[in-house]
Amino acid sequence: MKRFLFITVVLIVSTTLQAQSHHPRAAFTTDTPMVHDPVMAYEDSTYHIFATGMGIQQMTSKDRKNWTVLPDPVMTVIPKWTRDSVSGFRYHVWAPDVIKWHNRWWLAYSCSTFGKNGSTIGLLSSPSLSFPLWEDEGCIVTSREGRDNWNAIDPNFVIDDKDQPWLVWGSFWDGIQIVRLDTTMHIAAGEKPRTIARRYNLNDPDAKAALPVNPNPPKNPTSDFAGPNAIEAPFILKHHGWYYLFVSWDYCCQGSKSTYRW
Repeated sequence: MKRFLFITVVLIVSTTLQAQSHHPRAAFTTDTPMVHDPVMAYEDSTYHIFATGMGIQQMTSKDRKNWTVLPDPVMTVIPKWTRDSVSGFRYHVWAPDVIKWHNRWWLAYSCSTFGKNGSTIGLLSSPSLSFPLWEDEGCIVTSREGRDNWNAIDPNFVIDDKDQPWLVWGSFWDGIQIVRLDTTMHIAAGEKPRTIARRYNLNDPDAKAALPVNPNPPKNPTSDFAGPNAIEAPFILKHHGWYYLFVSWDYCCQGSKSTYRW
């Protein structure tokens, strides 16, 4: 549930990747692309959008006005390790992020089931977006129900001024997480995720009691598991010497009762 800005939001859904292979869609061009959780990259005079969908939806444009929706997903084969890691996950891949670093494109993606924190963030890499040869780079980080008080979804890559890569992610539970990566874009040796943003600390009774308004927030209307700490979908940008963290607050997916905001 990430980045509902700039582009009309809708899901293009099919039953399974196998069904797509039996009933292939043709590429088509539109000026109103319909996507969920988009991220955009630029290479060789072409803009590329990657988004939530069966195997990660993708589309391209030369002018950011007319978009060609490609018939095939990024992941024509979903790695078996993702289903082994996340109970109930099959093909619907969430909230990708993509970055070029050290002359290679890196794409992180989320595998999860709605409202639960048994999730994993996987990694693909390719030398090019125009002629992609995506390689499965395995898992970056996994969260386990009952073990971790955070959720491994909604990844975002950040490269600091020392050319050091970081990964930021998170949804609900204890909020937004960050960790330092190594040169393979996996968690660096000895590093552990740490919380950098939360609405309030659910595990600190003193902090909870000190809240001036509503110390006992209402139940999460979208999940019986995630809790009411409604912060997710981080994105970090640097501007004029400062790093800025953008997140989504409150609740989506409730129709006219939705309170989701950035």
